[in-house]
Amino acid sequence: MPEWPLAFFLTATRAEYAGDLAPGAVRVRGVVHDSRAVRGGELFVPLPGARTDGHAYVADAFARGAAASFWRRSVPVPAELRRRPLLFVDDPLVALWEASRAHRARLRGRVVAVTGSVGKTTTKDLIARALAARLTVAYARESYNNHIGVPLTLLAADEDIDAVVLEMGMNRRGEIAELSRLARPDVAVITLVGESHIGLLGSREAIAVAKAEIALGMDEGGRIYIPDDDPLLPKAAYLFAFPGEVRTVGPRGKDPGGLLEDRGLDGFRMWAEVNGGRAELDVPLPGAFAWRNALYALFVARDFGIPPAEVEAAWRELERSPMRLAPRHTPRGALVLDDTYNAAPTSIRAAVSVLARVPARERVAVLGEVGELGEHAPRLYAELGETLPVEGIVYLLFGPGLAPLEAALRARGARVWRTEDPEALLAEVRSYDRPDAVLLFKASRYMRFERFVQALLAEGSGEGGPTGG
Repeated sequence: MPEWPLAFFLTATRAEYAGDLAPGAVRVRGVVHDSRAVRGGELFVPLPGARTDGHAYVADAFARGAAASFWRRSVPVPAELRRRPLLFVDDPLVALWEASRAHRARLRGRVVAVTGSVGKTTTKDLIARALAARLTVAYARESYNNHIGVPLTLLAADEDIDAVVLEMGMNRRGEIAELSRLARPDVAVITLVGESHIGLLGSREAIAVAKAEIALGMDEGGRIYIPDDDPLLPKAAYLFAFPGEVRTVGPRGKDPGGLLEDRGLDGFRMWAEVNGGRAELDVPLPGAFAWRNALYALFVARDFGIPPAEVEAAWRELERSPMRLAPRHTPRGALVLDDTYNAAPTSIRAAVSVLARVPARERVAVLGEVGELGEHAPRLYAELGETLPVEGIVYLLFGPGLAPLEAALRARGARVWRTEDPEALLAEVRSYDRPDAVLLFKASRYMRFERFVQALLAEGSGEGGPTGG
């Protein structure tokens, strides 16, 4: 964790300082925006939330040991904080970005950035673990992929770090461009272009352009990896005009590789042409659909001088981000595949393909709605229902928007059940909670599907189940 004199933040953000301690007596170790994350010595960033303003937690941050805090100039300072080290700025979020930009300029290592419709976090985790085989690496253990998480991740990197691995998400055009210009990646990956955010951007072509914005923060020495079978990305203007190198990944790519064997929950085996030779690697990730994510990581590691054998060994110690096809057992013996972090039609297909390969008497796909599909939702749900496997899988659907998915599955003879009542869903899920069953949970974040997983895992522990819609 880096450490700075307070003067670094005063200069970077042009803040005005007030407090009993002289600025030279204050040193900062770490930057946080959640007072509960304070361990001692951090700079607190009070940001507006959905229900409250971060300034309400500044006192708590100091009580927990924060060294200083930003403070919005327009907000009155309560009497109990007037002697505390406060940095007055017009906007704490802008100040966070200014500090992050100044710190990025000090970093001596290279920055890797990952974006795409699906697979960002998995790819980020694979890259970070591969690079850690030889190098010092900073990366977010969670999906810190937005306008708050990216600057915080940069600020968590020591100046002499070898590599920083970032994840970049988006909700609008221009957001990836802003994040890329902040982070200035040396290497970037665009995992694929899917239907995520199509309700906001209108088409897959527009999504491709938005993802390609990652090139706008890179210079002529940069390198961007994209899938070899995507017809849209090579035509995206930002990539077409990119002065650096664009490399395709896949069986027919400039960097060739592909899937050799799908081992279900035990992972998969893949091949790749690396440094003039053929390598075959075992990847301990459930779901062979992640083979291209692993290839991206392998080729990024190559760029850092790490050979395939060391990458494969490093992946044996891979720690995956939570709620991403995490296998867990209920007290009653059912196997739960917790993939509740987020969802898109593409990732639902992939997750159900994993479920279909798990040996079990009963396979249950518990699916919720996908966000940000807009007017395209009925069509995309119907197409999903036309392509999901129906043999040997029971579908439990939650939400009014999934009626087209239900209809398409029924038309193909699938066993399907749908409700809009969370208690009814939990009761139906519980009827499958037994040792010979495996249950996949998958939905967008706003559906809060983790509550159903937690309720199942708590069965027999005396804890209650979820309530609310």
